Amino acid sequence: MRINYRARSDSGPVRSLNEDCYAIGEGSPETAPGQLFIVCDGRGGPNVGEVAARLAADTIMTTYYTADEADPTQALCAAFQAANERIYQRWGH
Repeated sequence: MRINYRARSDSGPVRSLNEDCYAIGEGSPETAPGQLFIVCDGRGGPNVGEVAARLAADTIMTTYYTADEADPTQALCAAFQAANERIYQRWGH
């Protein structure tokens, strides 16, 4: 199977800087863990949302494709938890 895709993001009507980030996984649609497509919303504002969005996207991709879990759902959950922890460690209170 071949998957064609396009990505587009917009800064929206209020912001001048688009802080969103997307990532496309290197997996194959035929084999586990498969392909992963994610979008991380930078949320806008003065708190470097674009940096947090890129950190989340990179962490999710890396964690997902190196996970020990055989189940892709569990690997994805672990990837999102890892991204949340990294962002909280950097900017949490």
